[in-house]
Amino acid sequence: MITRLNPSNEVQTAILTALQADAALLALSPRIYPPQAPNNPVRPFVLYGSVIATPNKVDGGDCADLSVAIHAFTNSSTAKPDGRGAALDIASNIARVLDDLDVEIGDGMTMKVYVQQIQCMQDGDASAWHSFVTVRAEAS
Repeated sequence: MITRLNPSNEVQTAILTALQADAALLALSPRIYPPQAPNNPVRPFVLYGSVIATPNKVDGGDCADLSVAIHAFTNSSTAKPDGRGAALDIASNIARVLDDLDVEIGDGMTMKVYVQQIQCMQDGDASAWHSFVTVRAEAS
């Protein structure tokens, strides 16, 4: 850890590890990517968004609050005609995995995650859907 004021990489690793370890989430979306997905990713997939880190200078050690959205992209298809429902199911599982997650992230720091928002919207054409779960991670 370069500085306890910005544990963005460690938080990303912990969140992605938790998501990739959940069998129910993987059954809905077997592809979970860091902030950079491959070109033309196959839907459904989950994408870790861009983090906002807010450093906190406190007595007894520096820490940070981090905010990030975890995105889920789906399409309606013949096999799964309700793309919106699929996107919300993935978002619900992301929220289940991450809400109240409390793990060690290195350098004596722990991270506690709180779900803040869940939203779903159409993503371009009528068959494409995008949901996201915004979380706050307290690293101290």
